Amino acid sequence: MSLTVDEAVNLLSAPPPPEADKPAAPVAAAPEPETAEAAPADDFDPLEAELEAEPLADDAAPVPGEPAPAHWAAEDAAIWNSLPPEAQKTVARQEAARQQQVQAVQAEAMRNQQALIELARAVDERVPAIVNQYTQRWHEWTPQVWARLANEDTHEYTRLKAQHDAEYAEAITAQEARDGLAQMEQQAFLAQQSSLLAQAAPDLADPQKGAERIQGVAKFLITEGIPQDVLPRISAAEWGLAYDAMRYRQLAKRAAERKAPAAAAPARAVPPASSAAPSPARTRQGLEAKLTKSGSIDDAVALLVARNRK
Repeated sequence: MSLTVDEAVNLLSAPPPPEADKPAAPVAAAPEPETAEAAPADDFDPLEAELEAEPLADDAAPVPGEPAPAHWAAEDAAIWNSLPPEAQKTVARQEAARQQQVQAVQAEAMRNQQALIELARAVDERVPAIVNQYTQRWHEWTPQVWARLANEDTHEYTRLKAQHDAEYAEAITAQEARDGLAQMEQQAFLAQQSSLLAQAAPDLADPQKGAERIQGVAKFLITEGIPQDVLPRISAAEWGLAYDAMRYRQLAKRAAERKAPAAAAPARAVPPASSAAPSPARTRQGLEAKLTKSGSIDDAVALLVARNRK
């Protein structure tokens, strides 16, 4: 399985493993107590002090191990941790050598791709001059002109016809070379950007979901008005920016959709407290209290009507 550029960079930039054979640092002497009273000389035990100063046994000291390669899966890293330190060193050394070889091959491929791209562009710049030279020189030589020259001067006709055919063949060959190199240059460009995609947009370089995400970004760009024939010329960095823009739009849309139902929900109608009709007993009590306070005939009539109402 080939490695991505991101994985190679992670492995090469990983911190160096700890040295297992490095001598242990000397044990620092314990600080003297800050109390004013000194310990009595009779409490000093030379044997105990000697035992405390002795280093730990080999089986008690922790043995540092090599870190698992950065590109290894989690289940492989778990097996790695069970290997002895010497086996880890051997495997890590072999992995580092393999990573360097992969990086060298990728760098060589990138150089070849760039050289092909530059050659295609140089040919593309040269071809129009060849075609224009042929067109300007021979555009007035119609079949009628050639036929008249053949009748009037056979020698001149033969000379010019040979020159015409040679320049025509040169123009056709240049156009075919340009078209062929343009296709090769496009393939080299795509291969180059595919190698850079792991750095510019790791989500798009994912082995499982990368292709699906790229298709989603392509549909997003077309929807936004980007011509479809422009997509093959988009660089890895531009793909990454487009992917970020698409995800931002999606998240903003989801946030708006979550807020919309709460904003559109109608407010619950709360009936006013005075809308409920009081009971007849409470109405009579209120009229009695009012009549007692006012003593008016109107309040007495209202109380009488209330008492007779069913």
